[in-house]
Amino acid sequence: MTTVVSLSRDVCRRTPLSAWPCELTRHNRSCYLLLGLLAAYLFQVGCVFGGDHPVRPGFQLRSYVNDHGEARKYAMFYPYNISNNSKLPVFVFLNGRGENGDDGIAIGNNFGAPLWEMRDEISFVAIAPQCSKAGAWFPQSTDTQWAFAILDRLIKELDLDANRVYLTGVSAGGHGVWSIASTYPERFAAIVPLCAAGGANPTALTEKNIPIWNFYNDGDVENLVRFNRETELKLLRMGMSPLVTEYHKPGHDCWNQGYHTKEMYEWVLKQSRDKNRLEAEKFALMNFEKMAHSANGWKVHDEVLSSALKAQPFDCGQFANCFDLHFQVRCSTGEVPGVNIRSTHNQAGFRLEFPNAEEGIGGLFDQGGELVVPFSSRSQRRLRSNGWNEIRVRVETGGLSVLINGCPACEHFTDLSQYETYNVQLLPVTSSGGVLEYRYLRSRPLTWLMGQLQ
Repeated sequence: MTTVVSLSRDVCRRTPLSAWPCELTRHNRSCYLLLGLLAAYLFQVGCVFGGDHPVRPGFQLRSYVNDHGEARKYAMFYPYNISNNSKLPVFVFLNGRGENGDDGIAIGNNFGAPLWEMRDEISFVAIAPQCSKAGAWFPQSTDTQWAFAILDRLIKELDLDANRVYLTGVSAGGHGVWSIASTYPERFAAIVPLCAAGGANPTALTEKNIPIWNFYNDGDVENLVRFNRETELKLLRMGMSPLVTEYHKPGHDCWNQGYHTKEMYEWVLKQSRDKNRLEAEKFALMNFEKMAHSANGWKVHDEVLSSALKAQPFDCGQFANCFDLHFQVRCSTGEVPGVNIRSTHNQAGFRLEFPNAEEGIGGLFDQGGELVVPFSSRSQRRLRSNGWNEIRVRVETGGLSVLINGCPACEHFTDLSQYETYNVQLLPVTSSGGVLEYRYLRSRPLTWLMGQLQ
């Protein structure tokens, strides 16, 4: 049994912030959401069914009642814009310890505000079961079992897509994301932990090939930063390729930036359990220590490859005609990193250049240096000077695609299947004598695509 109260978009927009009690305005952007849910609960605003939707769009405060008559409140967001008749995916949000309670409004202080601000673009259902006051998000905890019961009921009740269930959470909830997904990896298509200080089992996550995008601040407490960096490296060494955003800022709050990252939602929504099973090929993490001995002008320190003599490219080896190449790059202002990808047969190919938005247009260049496809302006704005940037290149039969810090940069549609193998090089495109470093270079053959060429 599910009891529901909801709040329409019009009600939120008609009610000025000044009308809410002053002691409840401390959450600023989330104030509308928090008090909107409260108003819906107190005044029983709206009805549940009607129109083309099985539920009214927007935020709802719901109550789940189990077979024993026990009840738990939770919040749910149902999207306003549904483009087709396919089943909707689901985000499950786990709150931090400061939002523990029994009022059902755990979503308001972090995940809820960005959802409301992006409500016209969102195409998924979000649910926020609430951890009890003295509870915790551990795999076998009562709170976790309540969350699973709520999720399973909604998947059945609203005919949601069980193949695309995503788990996210902040702080203690982020710890819960790592530990719950590690224990029940078969339930999730991707996970997005934020500012967690533990809970990961890299082996379990690797076995089920769970896509991961992790967020935290480098100025958070020391043990939290150490856990996140060590977990990333463990996953990389096991053949995974997690996306990691380490903000260069103090404090614990990485969620305001993280949950406002539109490309995170775009990336997550492309993941599914079926895709995870298909793309099960593991990445090979390249050993710079072995490779750098024959590359005069490059040096290795703490698994970081640095350019010492700026004119010389670094040979990464040969790759089959369908492959993923992922790496991280850090450069100071004035340094422009690049990647050469050329056929071993006739040297035909292209160069990728990655200047930040203030230093010119990046993109895909031909052998003559002419720009073929520029990177999107949004992706170039994601490049960080003096911070690590995650670059992802996919070469396949229909062309290639590039992601910069998770943001789509370009897609180039051309038949590349005529080239059997490629040489790949890292290189400085331009230099001002500053820092240019690469690390965590890894690759994998796309065997499920190469099979289509046979």
